[in-house]
Amino acid sequence: MNNLIELKLDENNELVFEINIQGTDAPDAKPIVRYIIEDTKMSYTFTGKASDGNVNVDVPVLLDSLKEGIYQSKLEVIIGDRYFVPLQTNVEFKKSLSVTAESITINKKQVISESSPQQQPAKQQPVAVAKIVSHTTKQVSDVDIVTLKQKFKK
Repeated sequence: MNNLIELKLDENNELVFEINIQGTDAPDAKPIVRYIIEDTKMSYTFTGKASDGNVNVDVPVLLDSLKEGIYQSKLEVIIGDRYFVPLQTNVEFKKSLSVTAESITINKKQVISESSPQQQPAKQQPVAVAKIVSHTTKQVSDVDIVTLKQKFKK
């Protein structure tokens, strides 16, 4: 079992095998050919169509049945009352390469949350940055302090 057949899980696959049947026991008997993929809990059998020394086997999409990985497989040939396994190999299932894209719309307006409907969205105000160039301090004496009462008394 040193051969490895690579198949796609999400596509239909067609396998072609060349078989050579020799012997005189059943010259008129038509062979029944099956391709079997064995999983730990279940085996999958696909009937082959033999013609002119070749066998065509269609393996359908198995995305819902198998996971990506390597499985054992074999080709069975039944002629009359005789059973043969002329090929045992591993089959590796992979998903096809695919690329998807979705458009994303970004809403620039702020959304009011449902938990606090009375809360208004804050408006963004322009920000001004100022730098202090010079700083002077003036001493305030008691004479300079005027209360409002004093100011309006006049």
